[in-house]
Amino acid sequence: MELHHLRYFLAIADCLSFSRAAEALDITQPALSRQIRDLERELGAPLFNREGRRNSLTAAGAAFLPAARASVAEADRGRLNVRDVLGAQGGTLVIGSSSQTAATVLAPLLHRFKAQNGNVAVRVLEDGALALIERLEDGNLDLAVVPLDVPHSLVVRKFLIAHIRAVAPKSHPLVRRERVDLRDLVAPLGEPAIPLLMLKEQYLTRVRLAAAWHEAGLIPYVAMESAVGQTLAAYAEAGLGVALLPDTVDLRGFDLGTAIVCDGQDPLVLRNGIGWNRRRYLSPAAQAFIDLACGE
Repeated sequence: MELHHLRYFLAIADCLSFSRAAEALDITQPALSRQIRDLERELGAPLFNREGRRNSLTAAGAAFLPAARASVAEADRGRLNVRDVLGAQGGTLVIGSSSQTAATVLAPLLHRFKAQNGNVAVRVLEDGALALIERLEDGNLDLAVVPLDVPHSLVVRKFLIAHIRAVAPKSHPLVRRERVDLRDLVAPLGEPAIPLLMLKEQYLTRVRLAAAWHEAGLIPYVAMESAVGQTLAAYAEAGLGVALLPDTVDLRGFDLGTAIVCDGQDPLVLRNGIGWNRRRYLSPAAQAFIDLACGE
């Protein structure tokens, strides 16, 4: 059963005239009659009572009418959805990000994106960088904020560079200076350990610091960890240790000091991009977001 058969059937059912339906459909009446006979043959029942110039639905035709209308309406809805997606006017866009980047960087971007693409439904999935890479590679996300310096198979455009900061009460000696060396965050052997408050292991900040400490031959003391930067900031404000956070974390409302974490003279930076799976279709809505976030 072809979709055009259903459209022809509905056209006749609406005006109960083969000639008027043929005129509306812009086909000849004999061609329309042949198409309806083919449909009737497939269904095994006549759909119209043909009484000269008068036509009416048979019982079979009346029974078939609701399903035919629903099928054509669903097909039209699907066509509109595809058109909207291809025109970046609709569809769904799923973006992955850390919670801190989502709050301070993605939020204003999404406001601008929605102003330009109001019919696109956007969802943000929050997770760590390594987990987001896996989700993209498995095809469970359209886009994600991912690190540039971690090996993966994704396509990435440069998006965001962030510093890592030591965060503690302003009286803490480690944040009285503008910078702090990562070696100063690990106490020498025999001295009391410096409690560090860190994001969980799947987050880029933790990955970057762990690699730097490993290279320096140091083992830090991680006193507490969380997936939420503001939680670690609250722990720091409560005097539980020194939080190590990207500067994308919103510290407004906290009474804390900060210092940029360095490896020698070089600040530790997190290089991020907008990434996607090269094997998945990149919709116009996704491309529009990439262009907005990364610059066309």
